[in-house]
Amino acid sequence: MKYNDNHPNVSQLSDSHNLGIREESYISPLENFTYALKSKVSKRQYPSLLNKFLCFLNFEGSLEQKCAKLLELSYLVY
Repeated sequence: MKYNDNHPNVSQLSDSHNLGIREESYISPLENFTYALKSKVSKRQYPSLLNKFLCFLNFEGSLEQKCAKLLELSYLVY
């Protein structure tokens, strides 16, 4: 598949200004995932279990910061 000149490349995708994302509409990785959960029980239990996993990985900071760091790490690996 051939891309036209208007298709963003990978370096452009990392820049939120090129994607038209405004700062006030930013959703954190944790909020984005919990929004997708349907079960109230899962929404209640997930943050605690995720925090235990991220502590196992030796991430430091708040749960929001740990999730952002995990997302950043996933971009480096991918």
